[in-house]
Amino acid sequence: MSDPITPPHTADILAFRPRVKVPEGKPDSAEAASLAAASAEDPQLRLQRALAALDDALARQKHAVADWRSTMSLLGAQVDGLGGALAGLSSNLGDLHAQVSVLHSSAEDLQAQADRMQTASAGE
Repeated sequence: MSDPITPPHTADILAFRPRVKVPEGKPDSAEAASLAAASAEDPQLRLQRALAALDDALARQKHAVADWRSTMSLLGAQVDGLGGALAGLSSNLGDLHAQVSVLHSSAEDLQAQADRMQTASAGE
């Protein structure tokens, strides 16, 4: 898997030579050399190189998609684990709430008993 901070190589730009327009009149020597170089390259060879580069790009994309799926699977497992932990925490909080409610009820009973005893001792 690649480093999340450094973005991976994302694309190759296939540079095709631009078609050279024949200027009006006779081309100068630089233009003639450019026209000769552009027409000298075999179109089949250019096509083969382009297809090879495309095959390579598709293979790298396939690998990147497999890495992405693996990462998403790992993320799903982590989220499922987090969901289980939160469910356990919720259950523990429910148990704690029940215990606190019992203690609160006992504290109210003790307060009422203390109030009765104070009233009884004040009346004597």
